[in-house]
Amino acid sequence: SYTINAFRPILLSMDFSAPMGEDLVDDFKVRYGGQIELIAINNFALTAKILGNFRRHETDVVRVVGFGAEFGALLGYYRPGWHIAGEFGFDKSVITHLKHSSIPRMIILA
Repeated sequence: SYTINAFRPILLSMDFSAPMGEDLVDDFKVRYGGQIELIAINNFALTAKILGNFRRHETDVVRVVGFGAEFGALLGYYRPGWHIAGEFGFDKSVITHLKHSSIPRMIILA
């Protein structure tokens, strides 16, 4: 993450997540985007975030590669040493490519 001090603090970020298992790169997600604090009154803060995502999931039957976006709003009460917050978000897949293995073809032809 990287913070830009503009008219409001903007946090630019990129993260990578993958499950643990035999094949570490058969399933993964990369997210990249930004987050900005919209309102800060006393100890309450409202933050909005917009992220693009790229994900890949593979099974024996199909490989799924997709690109999409995530939108979220975070409202919280922040004090030194502790905070409580809740997040509401929406994740939309925009483009998805499916590549089937030979297993479904064998079932159809059989």
